[in-house]
Amino acid sequence: DDEAGDDGRMFAWLAEVLYHLDAGRLALRRAVVFEDGDGAVRGRLFGEDLDEARHGVRTALKAVTWHALEVGPLGDGTWRAQVVMDV
Repeated sequence: DDEAGDDGRMFAWLAEVLYHLDAGRLALRRAVVFEDGDGAVRGRLFGEDLDEARHGVRTALKAVTWHALEVGPLGDGTWRAQVVMDV
């Protein structure tokens, strides 16, 4: 169904973002989605090199979870997403 697809794409997108934050040691400022299709989500991350002292890092995000993950449209045409992350 469409909701399972939306949830799956959100999970995959966030897992990919988390990978780049960790592997690239990136302090994220903004993420922009350019394309959200059946097979993939394409976008760009904007940020800078992570400086733990300057960016006030307290703990690392370990993983995106399926627990309580919800994505769906609201009545006014906007979308709402709820995501729980492992720290």
